[in-house]
Amino acid sequence: MSKKATLHNKALQVLLAEAFKKCGIEYVRFDFSGSGDSGAIDGHEFHPDGGDKDDTVTTEREALVRDFKLEEMAEAALEKTGCDYCNNDGGQGRVIITPKYVQVHMEENVMTVNKLSFEFQLEEVQPS
Repeated sequence: MSKKATLHNKALQVLLAEAFKKCGIEYVRFDFSGSGDSGAIDGHEFHPDGGDKDDTVTTEREALVRDFKLEEMAEAALEKTGCDYCNNDGGQGRVIITPKYVQVHMEENVMTVNKLSFEFQLEEVQPS
C-alpha cells in the first residue's frame, strides 16, 4: 500500500527545499514497525547519503529533522492513513519526506477470518 500527500503550505515547501539543498539531500526516509500493541519509528536515513564522513553535515542534517519536526510529520502521516501497523500481527514500512510531498509505503499484516459452517449427518461423523 502506498499513499502520497502533497504539502500544501508553500512557505513550508520553500523552507524545506532550502534546508534540504543546504544539507545535500533529496529526501529523508523514516522506517517504522510494530506488532502486538506497540509500534514506533525505528530510525531515519538521509538520501543520498554521504554525510557520515563529515560531522558538520551530520549535525546539520539532524538539526533539519529536529527543527522541522520531520519525525512528528512522519508519525502524523502514519496516523492519517488510518492503517493499523501496531496491533495484532502489525506491519512495517517507511515514510518518505521531500520538500513537496510525504509518501507512506506500508506492509500491513492482516489476519483474515473466514466464517465457515459445515453440516453433517450423525452417521458421517461417528467414530469407527
